[in-house]
Amino acid sequence: MDLPVLLERSSTQPLQSQLTEQMRRAILDGRLAAGTRLPSTRVLSKEIGVSRNVALAAYDELFADAYVEGRHGSGTLVSGDLPPLPRPSLPVPLGSPRWLRPITPLPDLEVDVPGAIEFRLGKP
Repeated sequence: MDLPVLLERSSTQPLQSQLTEQMRRAILDGRLAAGTRLPSTRVLSKEIGVSRNVALAAYDELFADAYVEGRHGSGTLVSGDLPPLPRPSLPVPLGSPRWLRPITPLPDLEVDVPGAIEFRLGKP
């Protein structure tokens, strides 16, 4: 089986986290369909060039999050009970951002107290 996994060894993110996240994304995107049999941890670790412990930790996290399930004698399968995730939608901005809008000046208040300090913005 050809898993869609590409690990970056120069990354600051641990290999196990990279593997888990890429497999999770492949399951959610539908590249790994429900019921698909995943390779054993030994085969996976050989294919992608990591230790078996990295593959075991990734599978354990996917088991814990219910992305995969194990059947005795059948291996590890992609779970069929995954809820469909809604597509993220970005809100449409109304008008220009607030930092680009012109500011309304504050009313000019005169202070007649000798020695008083003004703590208003824009007044040196």
